[in-house]
Amino acid sequence: MKITIIFLILYRISICAFAQNANAHVIVYTDIETALLDEKAQQLNLRDQKIFDIHSSIKQLNGLLFLNLMNNNLENLDEELFTLKFLQVLNLQGNRLKYIPEAFNKLKDLIRLNIAENEIQDLPNAFQNLTKLKYLHAYKNNITIVNNGISNCKSLKVLELNNNQISVLPKNFNKLNDLEILNLANNQFYEINPNWFHLQHIHTLNLSTNYLKKLNLDFKKMKSLKSLMLANNFLKSLPDDLNVLHNLELLILSNNQISCLPENIKGLKSLKTLILKGNPIGVKELNRIKKSLPNCLVII
Repeated sequence: MKITIIFLILYRISICAFAQNANAHVIVYTDIETALLDEKAQQLNLRDQKIFDIHSSIKQLNGLLFLNLMNNNLENLDEELFTLKFLQVLNLQGNRLKYIPEAFNKLKDLIRLNIAENEIQDLPNAFQNLTKLKYLHAYKNNITIVNNGISNCKSLKVLELNNNQISVLPKNFNKLNDLEILNLANNQFYEINPNWFHLQHIHTLNLSTNYLKKLNLDFKKMKSLKSLMLANNFLKSLPDDLNVLHNLELLILSNNQISCLPENIKGLKSLKTLILKGNPIGVKELNRIKKSLPNCLVII
């Protein structure tokens, strides 16, 4: 399990590093008044300033590319924010937002959006014009609904929806052809539609801590997978076509009800770490698994 934690920590560090500083060679202003003195101001960091409302003068910073409003007290987003048409990075993590206004569609140059750790209940169609968006962090909200508009974000590479209340994804979710990392851990999935994950470039999929009893995935349409995390579900078995995942390096199955793995598991030739802790796997089956995967670290 330590390996899992290290993997996730390193991933989170890489995400946060980009989110905090879009361009280290440009001046980062920490108040609007000073930024207004520079007609070419591009970066504004207002995190941890106990802000309840965004000052209307922010609309004068029409060349702004990076805006950090993390850890404030925002409950609503003022219209002035959506006049910043060149904005590429917007961090709203750790506020009190309950909904996403339709005006988000005006921010057509957004590449990275962080709305994590708020009180948002659904992802509306407000993102349908954000065709340049590559990174969407929406974890630790109260999201129950992901609307069809998300499928228009065709440049998305990273989508974090973990720690919400989601039980279903839109039918056209598989139109996110560039998606590489998808985190759906700690949600309310009791079953999954295999069509959701017909994503040819996805290499990391986290479905841990849901209510899955059956893994209804079509691995033939997910051959780029390198990391698959399924811990803390109710799985008793895995699909036989698991062996087509020739690029899979990390497989986390801890705390399920699995007593044996598919006979053809030896097809996972790139697997480096297999975590089986908390499953009713006997000694005979464990020995077979280790023999089938001689170059893999098996943790039980």
